Amino acid sequence: MLGSKIASKALWSKEATTAPIMSQLELRILTSLAVFNRQVLNNCDKKQAFAQSSLPSNEQYFLRPSVGCPRSTPGTYWKLICLLYGLHRAPRLWIEKLNSHLHSMGLKSFATSPCLFVGHLIDGAPPINVGIYVGDIIYFSSSNEVERKFEGLLSKIGDVDFMGQVSHF
Repeated sequence: MLGSKIASKALWSKEATTAPIMSQLELRILTSLAVFNRQVLNNCDKKQAFAQSSLPSNEQYFLRPSVGCPRSTPGTYWKLICLLYGLHRAPRLWIEKLNSHLHSMGLKSFATSPCLFVGHLIDGAPPINVGIYVGDIIYFSSSNEVERKFEGLLSKIGDVDFMGQVSHF
């Protein structure tokens, strides 16, 4: 029984597996906003983005371990508890987790540009503008305090490497 479940492939719609990514036009808009406001565009990288999301409780995936694996006896399977690169739904589940985290911070995405976010993290302070490209994030605010607050809140989602000023993206 278990073998037949493993052999069968789930059929997912394109919407259930793909995730929006920031377009070149959106990147230009965010860069133009930073230049217009005379601000430095910063970037960060969410390390192993896909592997940081959990599988939904109603989905189960099993893998056959490599031949000769010292941790597994022959004929056994591993049940995944988190996402892996290459899993069909990994991009979608990751972006849903990131979007949820950004919304919980008080940021709002644009209806026409789901990878661009803006919001106020500190009352009375300037807003922060954020762009998402999978695990790469660019952002700016005219307040260093707002940027530090954003970095602190974003770090709660996992290991994030803040790299400072954007030199290439």
